[in-house]
Amino acid sequence: EPVASSASLLVLRVIETLAAGGGDGAPAFAVNASMASNLYAGLYTDTGGFRFPNTLPLSFEAAGRLVAAGADAAEVAERTLHERTPASLALLARVLDTFEYHHGGRLLSLRVTRAMLAATGTVMADTEQFTGLASAVRGVRFVVFLKEREDGAWRVSLRTDAAGDVHAAASRRGGGGHRQAAGCTLAGDPATLVAELVAELAPQLD
Repeated sequence: EPVASSASLLVLRVIETLAAGGGDGAPAFAVNASMASNLYAGLYTDTGGFRFPNTLPLSFEAAGRLVAAGADAAEVAERTLHERTPASLALLARVLDTFEYHHGGRLLSLRVTRAMLAATGTVMADTEQFTGLASAVRGVRFVVFLKEREDGAWRVSLRTDAAGDVHAAASRRGGGGHRQAAGCTLAGDPATLVAELVAELAPQLD
């Protein structure tokens, strides 16, 4: 669904369809406060706090319905995009050291390894906001973020601005997503993988 800014919107659509019923005696299925908070958290983080290009009018409409159903917008914002643990900041310091700028700073690559996670006592979930941090750097149009999996493969997260397209690069490598946010899983030397992705995305900078 190309216009869905979050998987949470698809889940909400299913729930609301079930709640409406089909006239065949199907039981009503409504969103409670706990469900609303979780769905709102998914929507809020996937849109970067409603600042990514995937934020559309329907994103705000869904957010309004979820808040009306009991989602605590302030608490979600605090816990997902603001609150940090000392361990996650230690991990961020290591990841910042991997920042590499390409093509005059318009393309930024970064990575996190299993060794970094072990050294800081963190998990991969602690990297969730690092892509947003990278894309916030002035002048950066594309972000390539490599995350090392337990099996040694790399989970690649790609981001771009409203004028770019990272979906094509991801889909050619067996992944998927949207024009502005996509991903795939690759095996190989991380420096080589970054070089290949940078070379493929660079023509869009012209």
